[in-house]
Amino acid sequence: QSARTIRCLWLRFRDGDESICAALQAFGDELVDAASIQSLVIEGKAGPAEIACLAGFFRRNHLRGLQFRRTDIDASSSAVLRPLFLGSDTLNVLDLSQNSKLGDVFIKNMLTSLSEGETNIESLSIGECDIDTLGDNDEMERISGSRVELIAGYVLRSKSLSSLTLRLLNLDDIGIGELANVLKRKHCSVRRLDLAGNFGNKGVKILAEA
Repeated sequence: QSARTIRCLWLRFRDGDESICAALQAFGDELVDAASIQSLVIEGKAGPAEIACLAGFFRRNHLRGLQFRRTDIDASSSAVLRPLFLGSDTLNVLDLSQNSKLGDVFIKNMLTSLSEGETNIESLSIGECDIDTLGDNDEMERISGSRVELIAGYVLRSKSLSSLTLRLLNLDDIGIGELANVLKRKHCSVRRLDLAGNFGNKGVKILAEA
């Protein structure tokens, strides 16, 4: 382990590298309790198997920021990440940008853990791939409108969240309404909002009036 502070450790994964898990397992074991790593970015073709290799680190770490970018993590990764979401007292930035398989179950499990635990998230980003393309991709696991409602509920309960980014295909006028009902409350702490989805002029008007 390094005694020097590592502001950001960036792990990039490519297709077809079947030998990576063994090396990543050994690497993950060395990272356990690594107080020097402030932020971790996992990008590319990393799925549940790769995330499981870092299970020890996710149980014992001092991360301030975590980003999953363009990965294949799905509901089966929830159990590995639960100790971090539930017990971290340092994590304040969580970025799930441009992922293809998050789906409803992962989002529900994540929000439940964050709500029940000690984590004080200040910046939360949840994004799917290809929300601007026509039609849907069978390989994608989309986040439904009902989970947008759960996200709004988390925002309502959070006392620390100041920045929220949602880029979801199923973020429609109804979902915008759910968010607007939260944002207009006096105790809502969100000050920065970045939204993209399938909402129209009605949704924009609802936000403007919030």
